Amino acid sequence: MLGVHPGVLVVLVLLISAFISPVLDQFKFKRFSIFAIGVSGIVFALSIITILRVNSLGVEYYHFGGWTPDKGIEFIFGELEALMLLLVSGMFFVVYIYNQKKIRAEISKHLRGWYFTLAFMLQASLSGLILTNDLFNMFVFIEISALTTVALISINENRDTVFASIKYLFLTAVGSSSVLFSIGLIYLLTGYLNMDLAGMELIELAGMYPAASSMAMLFMFFGLAMKSALFPLHIWLPDAYYSAPTISTAIMAGIVGKAYIVVFIKVFYKVLSINFFEQTNLANITVIMAGIAIIFGSLFAIGQTKIKRMLAYSSVAQIGYIFLGIALATESGLTGGILHIINHSIIKTLLFLTVGVIIIYTGAENIIDFQGAGRKYPFTMILFSLSALAMVGIPPLNGFMSKWTIAMGTLEAEKPLYLVIIILSSLLNGVYYLPIIIQSFFGGDEELGYNWEFKRLGFKIILPLITLAALILLIGIFPSYPINYINRIVFSLIS
Repeated sequence: MLGVHPGVLVVLVLLISAFISPVLDQFKFKRFSIFAIGVSGIVFALSIITILRVNSLGVEYYHFGGWTPDKGIEFIFGELEALMLLLVSGMFFVVYIYNQKKIRAEISKHLRGWYFTLAFMLQASLSGLILTNDLFNMFVFIEISALTTVALISINENRDTVFASIKYLFLTAVGSSSVLFSIGLIYLLTGYLNMDLAGMELIELAGMYPAASSMAMLFMFFGLAMKSALFPLHIWLPDAYYSAPTISTAIMAGIVGKAYIVVFIKVFYKVLSINFFEQTNLANITVIMAGIAIIFGSLFAIGQTKIKRMLAYSSVAQIGYIFLGIALATESGLTGGILHIINHSIIKTLLFLTVGVIIIYTGAENIIDFQGAGRKYPFTMILFSLSALAMVGIPPLNGFMSKWTIAMGTLEAEKPLYLVIIILSSLLNGVYYLPIIIQSFFGGDEELGYNWEFKRLGFKIILPLITLAALILLIGIFPSYPINYINRIVFSLIS
């Protein structure tokens, strides 16, 4: 165990914990939230060690069983992988701390042990998905994450959750089949499943077999776009976000889709070649789809009456921003896209956690019911407002920095139309976020005084909310630190 890379230990610890959880449940173990915090704290610490090790030693490879890369499974620990592993482990850690008594009430008591089994399995699969350098292993992790996500959505077994989970299962199966077909074509063309080896072979073979290479690219794009909920392949997302328990929604919105986007970056910049991606016009198609997602996601969000559905369609728009930055394939565009993965994860997790407090403590699921919520829960709504303004792109918050960087990428790519789309979308974001903020503090019963909720919520709910809010401010005020790190990632991807 001493010779195992700390990044590999992340996956192993999570898998072992997933198998322990139902055993503990059989012994009537009641401290699952403490257990989850302990496990995720260990995983978070291992992720910190991993990123420090990458900064010190550079890119590392881990070969399971001592097999060579052309025959066995390989994990890669580069700057992109280390950063995203830290993001995933950090967000899970925050959500587990938040998952206290009142929040846990959303999940039936007899299912809590199994819930954490599913959550640990999901985190293990997302971590493996980020770290793997093997295409078939990537597919295996995709399937595990899909099945565990379905179960996390439907765990309460009511009509809405079952319907949402069936829809997600059907659509994710289509996406998985598409990815598997693409992997099969790549293997037939190259004889390799290792990403690096397959990518080197495809550089030479793409010109000899353009139809097969294009087909592999198309199916991979469709599958990963479906998994990431890029418009119009997003149709599973609103129902899933709306019907799932609060902590499940926070995990899906803040974390799950980001791992698939990281896979998209790795595959299209390492395996299928970004040059070929651009030559086949799939880059232009992605840019167009991203632009449509940015506008229509915002428009659909404006028309919602349920707060969680509004946030779901807002995610559709933000996913459009990320794909726009990636597909522009410029230095600023890709930097902004990766930065927005981080920023959106932090912002949207805070949005869903604050909304979860209001829903669980007041029962207010409709947007109109948030009138006066700022007086009853001023601390929660102040943090909701902060994250909402960050999502709109108000400086000096972190959302502004990633949008600004993507906007610079549109100019580098000589696509000023998409700069207009970014500006228009930010205005539309304000249309559906600002009225909620205004009505929560100035609407409702004007005679009701502000009643700070610190005692009602408790330290374990307040701590993760403050932590996420602090990250929004710190990344916005001191953006050079993450941007400099991401610039190194971008240089390695496009050089």
